[in-house]
Amino acid sequence: MPTISSSWQVEGLHPYDSAVPSNLSAPWWPAQVSHNPHHISEPTPLDKLNVQGKRVLVMGSGSGTNFEALTRALRPFGVEVSGVFCNKPQAYILERAKNLGVPSTVPTDEQRTSKASLNDAVLQFLEQPFDLLLLAGYMRILPARVVEPHLGKILNIHPSILPIFPGLHAIQQAWDANVETTGITVHYVDQGMDTGPIIAQASLPIDRSSPLETLEQQMHAVEHILYPWTVLQILARQAHNEGAQ
Repeated sequence: MPTISSSWQVEGLHPYDSAVPSNLSAPWWPAQVSHNPHHISEPTPLDKLNVQGKRVLVMGSGSGTNFEALTRALRPFGVEVSGVFCNKPQAYILERAKNLGVPSTVPTDEQRTSKASLNDAVLQFLEQPFDLLLLAGYMRILPARVVEPHLGKILNIHPSILPIFPGLHAIQQAWDANVETTGITVHYVDQGMDTGPIIAQASLPIDRSSPLETLEQQMHAVEHILYPWTVLQILARQAHNEGAQ
């Protein structure tokens, strides 16, 4: 994938303050960004986006920092985050959803007793209208009966330069492997684990003079910009295609 300028696409998109230490705040942006021209042929400048009225859903299982970053970044462009699905009743993402006024769905105790019943609840959640489904720390692999009806409409973010270091603890994997560079990938979801077509990536050098915790903070800061930017580009492409029909 070709490398593109890293300055224009972050203009107007900055990580929300609570997630980024002061020493990492904008204009901090060491990442080199690339995109797949098959999915983003010509990135749309942020001031030219026409995504008003688009709707996205989010699924998560954890603290919800990416969910909050997405919601805060997308709302100024007229994109509605219209629902959150969380399979863990105590996850902090639900508190963030409440604070942001986003409706949340939590499967019942009975629905969480098996993969089949949990995915029945997912399918019920997806009965509402949406343009994209965004996985943000959802710690389950979606089965074919969920993915196949919505191929091309489900995105995920992963903290590595896929296809290397898929799965859990990807930042730790990169650190332990002594590689010089790691990064963030936004990709379409298929039936595998982090195997769907890559949309955009941001590579980040690893500074071994700083602790792992600093790298984790940097990675999260990049996530909170790259994910909403990629979502906006895909929504803009959808709107363009709909207008051409």
